[in-house]
Amino acid sequence: MTCSMGLFPCIGQAFGISPAVIEINDLLPESTAEATIYISRANPGTTDTVEVTVSGTGAAAVVLSDTTITLPQGEVSVPFTFSIQPVDLITGSYSAAMTFLYQQADATVVTSAMGVQSGIEASIQFSVTNDQITNLSVDGIEIIQADNALPHLKYVLTNTGNTAAGPTSLSLQYTDNQAKTIATVMVPADQLPTISPFTSQPATIALKDDLPAGLYTVTATFYGADDQILLVTTP
Repeated sequence: MTCSMGLFPCIGQAFGISPAVIEINDLLPESTAEATIYISRANPGTTDTVEVTVSGTGAAAVVLSDTTITLPQGEVSVPFTFSIQPVDLITGSYSAAMTFLYQQADATVVTSAMGVQSGIEASIQFSVTNDQITNLSVDGIEIIQADNALPHLKYVLTNTGNTAAGPTSLSLQYTDNQAKTIATVMVPADQLPTISPFTSQPATIALKDDLPAGLYTVTATFYGADDQILLVTTP
């Protein structure tokens, strides 16, 4: 998914959206992908509304959670989540324009020095395929340990493929301060999370609690389908 920002300064108010471009590739016809756009304004002194419309070749696949967004007084930024469901589309590339029309509390449409603005547009670009694609990555690796608690390995899974996926195994190699391997533990797939397409998810796994007293280094190796190495790291 790729994105960029959009900001439009208006008389008496400035409001913007982020991201202004959303791109999702390789959707299966029966799949659903969610995305979130944040609507922000410079002055949150009133409760205002934003009307949302969608047009373009892919508009039929864009499902809105609502067509009116309320920006409560005091809230600078409000999230707006929608989904793309290409159930009736053939394979190919599609685009849609999502227009956000800001209305101030007095119900007048915001204007600029050039006259009435129709609103800010977000560009939604996506493609549809019949091929199942697995594309899993792992990052954000760190070891965390709360007071009097066992240490855990924390990581973030990201699935940019169009099918649910997760690591097929995880190898945890423990070495001491003499670079000697003390233990290697294999964590099977049923102890690791599987995540939906086009999502990211943090996860943790407990580390060994029966090692002799000492300092240790843990090397984590994540494996994907066909024993493909996703990541080798020493946090």
